[in-house]
Amino acid sequence: MAVQADDRGPRNRGLLAGAPVARAVRACATIAPGLRPVVHRELERNGFTPVDDALDNAGWTTFTVDGPLDLADAIGRLRTLHRLGLVLAAGSLDPDDPWDGLDALVDEIDVDPWFAEGPFAVRGHRTGDHEFTSMELAARVGDRLHDHLATELGTRPPVDLEAPDAIVRVHVDDAGHTRLWLDLAGQAGLHRRSYRDYDHPAGMKASLAAALLELADHRARGPFADPMAGGGTLVTEAVGRALGLSPMRLRGDELLAWHAPALAEHQANLGAPEAFVDREQAPAFVLGDHAPNHVEGAQRNLEAAGVADLVDTYAGDARQLPDHVDDAELVATNPPYGIRSGEAPLADTYRDLIDAGLASLADDGRIGLLTPKADLVHRIADERGLTVAEDETVKHGRLTIHLLVVDRG
Repeated sequence: MAVQADDRGPRNRGLLAGAPVARAVRACATIAPGLRPVVHRELERNGFTPVDDALDNAGWTTFTVDGPLDLADAIGRLRTLHRLGLVLAAGSLDPDDPWDGLDALVDEIDVDPWFAEGPFAVRGHRTGDHEFTSMELAARVGDRLHDHLATELGTRPPVDLEAPDAIVRVHVDDAGHTRLWLDLAGQAGLHRRSYRDYDHPAGMKASLAAALLELADHRARGPFADPMAGGGTLVTEAVGRALGLSPMRLRGDELLAWHAPALAEHQANLGAPEAFVDREQAPAFVLGDHAPNHVEGAQRNLEAAGVADLVDTYAGDARQLPDHVDDAELVATNPPYGIRSGEAPLADTYRDLIDAGLASLADDGRIGLLTPKADLVHRIADERGLTVAEDETVKHGRLTIHLLVVDRG
């Protein structure tokens, strides 16, 4: 991640008050509901250890890190997360007297080295039935934390609900399990990469694109292609993954507050992911779409991400993909869902897509699909003698989406 100077002046004192200290702590992350198995693959590939936690449901995961530098690396490396934070305190509340338990959890928070004198805010969220609202939850924790920080720091940090340096979140689930955590993702989630200059009407979340690449084990051993690319998110994520480009490299200023200046010595390689290939030896990346305006928009996004020089683009039907590549390691796309066209035309579209993908692959190549039409994909795979090697489900708004990886039989 490129860490640049911040122009906010005296406010930018950072949340890490002292020098980085290596000590095992727990990190928590919000994720697309259902995506935990794929997120755990990415965590383990990057050297992090997932752990079980009572508060982890379909949209959460927890893992261990060795202090501030490890957290910085996680922010700079991991592509499938939405928000990432440090677990400050956790426990269960007595439903008859929740405030006493909540106060005790706040008092447990280890201030050094995670907080300094910059402004902070508290956000509350609860699920299930409780005697308090989310706003009352946030207010209670905020008042208690304000006093706790004043005692520990010797000065009372300001509260800034609009643009805080530190965001502390408190989450209480329906069983009373409670987690206080320091949100390190900034005001926007980590899945917002800051390269989306063109917003496709059915744009894919970068975290889901990254998850499909992780599930398919894409390692840039050969070309990558997306023949229904839309705004180009899958191709952009594939290039970033292949070259070891930090997903946060375009958001250095936004994320600077919590780690500067304590991580100054770590800036040169802050969160540098493992690269599968050097830029000079990168294989071909191919982006196609039937709509020229989408191809033009995707080109803008590629330019914003700084990878346009590595991607070949074309406007044309997905069936034309074999004209552009015939030895791909992975053909991956987010095909239409048939909301307007109906099931019968959609089946023909999927058959044509999969046939074109097969004709574009190397012998050991794979096809990756992100779609709610898993039954249709399985049926076509059976017809073609193919194997659906991976099938993971994720909630995406009101839809249940499948991440599928198809191999030759």
